[in-house]
Amino acid sequence: MNTITTRRFDVIAKHLANREAFRTNGALRGDSAFAPFDALLNGHGRLPADWSRTLQARWNLIDYVVWSYATPICWRDKEAGWVVPDEHYSQTTSVHQGRIQAALAFLGEDYSE
Repeated sequence: MNTITTRRFDVIAKHLANREAFRTNGALRGDSAFAPFDALLNGHGRLPADWSRTLQARWNLIDYVVWSYATPICWRDKEAGWVVPDEHYSQTTSVHQGRIQAALAFLGEDYSE
């Protein structure tokens, strides 16, 4: 798994575009939905209950997830495209969310909130 910096949204974008696993030196990471399968079904950190239910109901359509600490902050649904819940967490996770949104914009990818 590649270790990257959170400062380079263009590098994050490359990993998102190719659905490649990545990890930062901090708490941001991305991976196929199958790697953290148990977490995808059972643990969603601070993700609100309505989003958590959505993620569980659509787990078989999710092919990539970006995590900040133990919370999925972005995922790719094969039908709906990229999903970035409009939720607020810690200052660090807010930075992570901003980097992911910048990476998706860099790629020209739309996302739903």
